[in-house]
Amino acid sequence: MKYTVIFLKAQIMQLITFFAPKGGSGRTTAMMATASGLLSAGHSVAVIDLTEQVRPGWIFGPSFIRQWEDRMLETGAKADQFVTVPASDYVIASRALSQFFRDGFEYVLVDTGTHQDLATIALMNQSDLVIVPMRGPHEAAWSSEWLAKSRFPKAGTYGLVTGASDHDTGRLARATFTATPVLHTALPRLDTFDSQVNTGMLHAQRRFVGEVFNTDQAACMHVSHDWIAAYSAADALCAEIQCLLKGQKYPPYTVNTPLAKGHTFAHLQALYRQPGYERPL
Repeated sequence: MKYTVIFLKAQIMQLITFFAPKGGSGRTTAMMATASGLLSAGHSVAVIDLTEQVRPGWIFGPSFIRQWEDRMLETGAKADQFVTVPASDYVIASRALSQFFRDGFEYVLVDTGTHQDLATIALMNQSDLVIVPMRGPHEAAWSSEWLAKSRFPKAGTYGLVTGASDHDTGRLARATFTATPVLHTALPRLDTFDSQVNTGMLHAQRRFVGEVFNTDQAACMHVSHDWIAAYSAADALCAEIQCLLKGQKYPPYTVNTPLAKGHTFAHLQALYRQPGYERPL
């Protein structure tokens, strides 16, 4: 069954998995931004929710992805072009993939938890692209160590800087990530990205600008600028992803060589001793 899914997927669907072994790395944020960008470009998108919020024992209400799906449909996503499916194990995920193929979806995005279980590893092995988000150098160090020790194929795996607090932090995260290349595009830290669960698609958030304008012009300008920056970044990320899926790799990618080994943060500590990579306050 697994090999049948891979064969069918290769004909039509593109499978992209978002994974990070540490919570708070921006995994769900990046997945939502990618989905919105692809939908805005006219593609159909399905999402498999493998997060902890759909696993047995979760008692805190609907998952973030379920809430986000409701907002997406309210703000313009069409039900036949966008759908999410909770998957607590690999069997459910495989059935979802088969159904998405039959329904003709172009892209399937997988949002994982921090569990390195059968479902997560299997879908990463089947993916056309694996994206590893990181908000800063510590997440980059954790992910690099996990990827270096893991056995799943590294081809088609890229880091993604998302939500870095400032330019220097993002630059340091790029330099810290040693396992695979890092995408040229980064997702900046913006309220628009952080509020996707409550507001839906990025391109639909323009509807809030008019409501703010009548009461606070300064707030309106902030919302407008924030939305434009977020939409532009998501659009650039989707364009880079599509180039990679087509086999186009220009400009070239490089992989950082570890400056030191021995523990998780050995390379990062060595970076701090390099000119231009001072330890953040």
